[in-house]
Amino acid sequence: MFPPEAGSQFCIREQIYTIAEHPLFPGTPYGQEGRQGTVYKLLHSDNSRAAALKIYRPLFRNPAAINTLSQFHELSQVEGLSVCAREILNPQQDMELLQEYPELLYSSIMPWIEGLTWTDVLLGRTGLSVEQCRSLALALANTLAEMEQKGAAHIDLSSSNLMLCDIPETTSWDEPAKVELIDVEDMFMEGFLEPDYLPEGLNGYMPVHHHEEYPWGLHYNRFSGGVLLAEILAWSSAEVRGMSWGESFFDPQEMQKECERFSLLLRVLEENYGVVVSGMFARVWNAEQLNLCPSFGEWAIELSSVKRKREPETPNSQSQETDIVNKAIQGIGQEEPLEDGVPNEPVNPLAMRDFPSKEMEAALLKARSLEGQNKLPSALWEYGKLVEQYADNPSILREIEIAMAEVQQAIDNSYVSDSTSTSPIKSLLKSEEEIPNGSIYRNVWLITLIVSVMLIVLALAFYIFNHF
Repeated sequence: MFPPEAGSQFCIREQIYTIAEHPLFPGTPYGQEGRQGTVYKLLHSDNSRAAALKIYRPLFRNPAAINTLSQFHELSQVEGLSVCAREILNPQQDMELLQEYPELLYSSIMPWIEGLTWTDVLLGRTGLSVEQCRSLALALANTLAEMEQKGAAHIDLSSSNLMLCDIPETTSWDEPAKVELIDVEDMFMEGFLEPDYLPEGLNGYMPVHHHEEYPWGLHYNRFSGGVLLAEILAWSSAEVRGMSWGESFFDPQEMQKECERFSLLLRVLEENYGVVVSGMFARVWNAEQLNLCPSFGEWAIELSSVKRKREPETPNSQSQETDIVNKAIQGIGQEEPLEDGVPNEPVNPLAMRDFPSKEMEAALLKARSLEGQNKLPSALWEYGKLVEQYADNPSILREIEIAMAEVQQAIDNSYVSDSTSTSPIKSLLKSEEEIPNGSIYRNVWLITLIVSVMLIVLALAFYIFNHF
């Protein structure tokens, strides 16, 4: 019966392996339990490398896995998919070994991945810097993007199946990290057969209607991958670490709901990486279909382009920067000056994105400032002017369109609220106050009102003249 004692040797395809001893339990074979089976660590006879032997439970032994080995070997060239360089033990090639250990039938032997799982980091609430988080997330995004380009999806994407193999120890923004994905048996790719038993139950990475509506396919991981990327990026925040639920940041029962954890993650992402990254996470969280989530290529591009968060400024230099931003904002459009030259809410300088011009940056700042002041029609107007300017940048354009939709929804909601008022004239005047002085909208409303009153007076006079 497998496994024999720790330190025992046996031969697999003319290679001698030794069963590794568990580092915490002397004399015990080093094995790790998973959903589909147990993975044992094997040491090669020349001590040059370690291998992983995954023994599947009878329910998950799949003879057809042999037919997809060539495609797995091709995927092993993708950074982060080393476990795809595997072999399957079968009666045609391994009869002698299988006669001794029948439970090894259709087991996989592959490289052993050394490192922590993301679950270990979550449960240990291990602190990471902004630079480390961004580097880990970028490595994961690059792996998932290349998989998507090859028509593959991991399927069982969660904290327990993400290995952190090399976390940069410096604070260099460009220091690379190394991550690996494991448990790839349920992977989707053209030519693969759909597994009989896909992961079940709601966890902190599955959308609400996961089993009812989302079939096994290429887009299967866009939601879970987006959530995983977001929690990795935000993990540098002590507040985020303190609110983590357990084996995932989110409680499975609050997926895709407006909740405190979602609001916190969204805020930290915008503070550390900018409005586009936080907007991509919002798209993931609110997506009703998986193909509406950002592709992993979009994540990889955006995480590659964001700059390091600027260090805190001295009060004097920060004040000077604020003055410069305010002057730029006021120069874009004189029809909506800021009150006393200072916005009601702090303006995010969006320093982590390269804008084509200072004018465009100032225009976006102005739109965000107006939205923060609840001057929604003016904010919508400013966002609209930016659409044509960002036509050549789909990622920024998409986030502007999302912002416009949110502003429009807020305006619609305010109209519904106003309709319950007992005084239509008072509601009209109230809406007038929200429109900037001297704007064309206010003039149109005033002219329409005056003309309407004149027509009513003329009609009344004509009626009186004809009947009396």
